[in-house]
Amino acid sequence: FFGMLFFWVGIFVPAVFLIFVGQAMLLDNKDLFDSFSKSYDAAKENWIEILVLLFIFLVILAFVRFIPLLGVIVACFLVCYSAVVFTMMYRDRGRAVSAE
Repeated sequence: FFGMLFFWVGIFVPAVFLIFVGQAMLLDNKDLFDSFSKSYDAAKENWIEILVLLFIFLVILAFVRFIPLLGVIVACFLVCYSAVVFTMMYRDRGRAVSAE
């Protein structure tokens, strides 16, 4: 049990703090290393919200995949929707971090 707990913590911690790397590269024209720093700075202020949203999206995705044909369609929609949600979160909260 504890091994699995450490495994999931080891996956979720980097996922939360590096969730905005793509958004920093595309929206702010940062290079790869600056985008890691920008993502970490934006995520450390809002890590609870990001963790909750990421967990909700992953739980829904896990349950939806059991539905044969509709599950694939809903999973594709959910992945696209989560990208939009995290991009909007970055635009709202990531810009405030850079202004300070």
